[in-house]
This record gives sequence, C-alpha cells and structure tokens, in this order.
Amino acid sequence: MEDLLQKNEEELRTCIANLGEEGIAELFKQAWETIRQAHLHGGQARTTASSEKLTLARKAIAIASYSGSEPLLAEAHRMMAYVLNANEDYEESLEHYAKAVDGLEKSGAREKASRARIGYVAALFMTGRYQEAIENAKIADRFFLKTKDLDGHARLSANLGNLYHRLDEHARALTYQSKAIKLFRKLKNAPALALCYLNLAESLSILDRFEESDRIFERSQKLSRKHALNDLYIQAKYNRSYLSFLRGHYSEAIQGFTELQEQYNRE
Repeated sequence: MEDLLQKNEEELRTCIANLGEEGIAELFKQAWETIRQAHLHGGQARTTASSEKLTLARKAIAIASYSGSEPLLAEAHRMMAYVLNANEDYEESLEHYAKAVDGLEKSGAREKASRARIGYVAALFMTGRYQEAIENAKIADRFFLKTKDLDGHARLSANLGNLYHRLDEHARALTYQSKAIKLFRKLKNAPALALCYLNLAESLSILDRFEESDRIFERSQKLSRKHALNDLYIQAKYNRSYLSFLRGHYSEAIQGFTELQEQYNRE
C-alpha cells in the first residue's frame, strides 16, 4: 500500500489493472488495518494521524474507481467517511457516509452498512442533524439486535449517549453511556471503554455530580495510559484538571495543567 501512495494517476491505473480482484481486496484489508491502528474515533480533536490517513483514504477511492467495482467503491467511501469523521470534517464525511450506506446495502452487505451507520450517526449529530441521526440509529440497531451484534449495539449506544449529551438531555445520555460501558466491559474492549468513561464523566460533570465525574475521568486516564492511547489520555487529563478548577481545587488544577504543558513541550 505504501508503494501505491507514491504512484501518479497513470501508474496507479496500470497497477490496479494488473492486480486483479483478490489483489485489490488485499490492498483494502491492509489499508483498514493501517487506519484502525491509529485508534481514530469520531468527535476527537484533529490529529496528525487522522490527517495522514486522509491520504490513504483518498487513494482507496481512486483505486476503487479504477477497478470499476461498485461494492469496492462503497467500501472506499466507508473508509473515507470514517477518516473524515475522525479528522473533524463532519460535513464532508456525510456525502461519503450516504454513498457508503447506499452502496453497501445494494450489494447485500447489511452488516457493513449498519456499521457505517454508527459513524454516520456521529457525523449527523455533530452537524446538528439530530432527527436524521436518530432515524439512522434505529435502522442500524434493529440489525444489531437481530444479529446479536453486541459490539455494534455498544458503539451505537455510545454515539446516542453523545447525541443526547449535545441535546442537553443528560439523564438520557447517562442511560446510553452506561449501557455502552456495560457491553464494552463484557466484550473486554479497553480502548472503547476508555472513551466511554470520558464521555460519561463529561455528562456527570454537567449534572454537578463532580466526585463521580472525577473518578470516571481517572478511569479513562488509567485505561488510556495502559493502552497507549495518548490523545485520549491527554483529553481525559485536561478535562479532569478543568473539573478540579470548577470544584475550587485550584492546586490540583494547576498541577494537572502544568503536567500537560510539560508533556506538550517534550513532544
């Protein structure tokens, strides 16, 4: 895949023509593995990793277009939408999500289409399209419950928690966030759990449940550090330090912000 990133349009066309269907499928598998290793997620701050993966996703779109395969093109749009969502390009991601869901459903890939809707829900509510997000969530969750896909159901619950948090329906947000945490614990998905703890702590802080919020932020920090999720760790530590400031624990807040500043300087 790295070699293909260096090729111009003509060279890429020639290479794709020689690869065949199996070769192209292997390329897409490698591309997804590379992207997922970056632990991107919708709603995170734009990072160097998310920006770099855009180049890879754009190349996937080109490869799929040259191949002439509609299912492959739908998969490429799914990849592009995923990366754009994680790069805070929510508006731009919507077109790719729509094309991905439509193409995947037409090709009979219901599981992939439902998975794409998880990110689609996040991008929709980040752009203020709340009702459309809820409708897509209902469609996807029917599939996840029917097929007993606990991971899909958990991820969708986490996104719905974030949606209701943005709508200031924080009690409802807690319900979905708590459900997601319960499922991710069962699945032993530590990275997803660390992110859910972060979101839950934010909702608890809005409800003035500061002590609980502080404990949950700490859990997010510990899991993030243990699993080398540096961006998530920094976000959790920053939010926890700000919470200390809100609670009037100024020495703790100053210490936390100072440690973050020293970390930024080292990097």
